[in-house]
Amino acid sequence: MAATYLVEIRDETRIGKLLLPLQKAEVQQPALEFVFSILGAEDPAALVAERNLTPGDAKWLEQLQKFIFVHDGGELVIRDNISFEANQTLLDPDAQLEEYFLPRQRPGGREVLFCEIAVLSNEPAQAQRRQMRAYQIMFILHQFKRGYQTTAADVDVLRELTEEAEEKGLLRFDLSKNTFVIEPAGQRAYESLLAEAAELLRRYDIFADTDVGRDGTIYFDTGQGNDLRVPIYELAGINPFRARFILGIHDGEWDDLANWAQQITATAWFEAIFADIETAPGMADIGRDLLEQIFDEGKAALRESLGQAEDF
Repeated sequence: MAATYLVEIRDETRIGKLLLPLQKAEVQQPALEFVFSILGAEDPAALVAERNLTPGDAKWLEQLQKFIFVHDGGELVIRDNISFEANQTLLDPDAQLEEYFLPRQRPGGREVLFCEIAVLSNEPAQAQRRQMRAYQIMFILHQFKRGYQTTAADVDVLRELTEEAEEKGLLRFDLSKNTFVIEPAGQRAYESLLAEAAELLRRYDIFADTDVGRDGTIYFDTGQGNDLRVPIYELAGINPFRARFILGIHDGEWDDLANWAQQITATAWFEAIFADIETAPGMADIGRDLLEQIFDEGKAALRESLGQAEDF
C-alpha cells in the first residue's frame, strides 16, 4: 500500500492551519521547491479544490502567501525576514522534503507520514505584533462560539480584527442574523486551540505544584510546592505566554469580562494577564540540570498515575 503523506502548514500565530495530502513525487523534491510550488501556488483555490479542501482554506493560503512572498520584477521571491521550520527544526531548503516526515497515528488507527511546517518571521517586533493579533482573534472566535451577539460599538472597535479573520476565512458576517458566525476553518482553528490547551493540562499541570527536598527528592502535588510551569514550558520549547492565554480561554477565565471588545484591544489588559509570566522563575533561575530532572520525574509520575507507557 502506498504511503499517505500529510503536511500541516501553520504560520507563527498558529491561528488556523492547512492540512494538505501530498503525492510521493511532491515530497521527493527539495524543500524549497515545495515552498514555491505548494505555498506559492499561482491558484490557491484550484490547489485546495483538487485536494477536497474548502474555500476557507484557499483564503487562508492566500493570506499566508502575502506573508511569505513578494513580487520582484514579476518574479515570486521569499521575503528576507521569513524562515521555515519542519517539526520544530530549521528547514533545509536543499533537503528532500520526505526526510522530515514521521509516522503518526490518525483517528481510527490509520498510520500516515506527517510533517508540520511553520512559517516564521525573523523580525521580533513584527512577530510580537502578529502574535498579539492572534490572541485577539482567538478571543473573538471564543466569544462568537459562545453565541455572543455583537453590538454596534463592538463592530467599530473590532473592525480591523474581524476583517482580518474574514480574510483568513475564519469568520463571516451573517446579514440575516446581524452578527458574525464561525466558518469551518474558524471552527477547526477553535477546536485545535482547545485541544492544544487540553494537551498542556495533561502534560504540564503536574509542574504547577513542585517541591524539591533538601536531599534532592522531587515531590509533586503537595500543596506547598512552587509553580514551575513557565521554566518547564521553556525547556520543552513552548511559548509560556501563548500557553497562559489559551489555558485562560479553555478554562473560561474571561467569559464574563466586561467590555471585552475594548479590553482585548488594549495593551494594558494583556500586560496584566501576562504579568505572572514576566515575573515567574525562568529556566536560568532553576538551572537546566535540575529542571531536566524535574521534567523527567514529572513525566514518570504521569505515566505511573495514568497506567500508560506513553512518552510524555
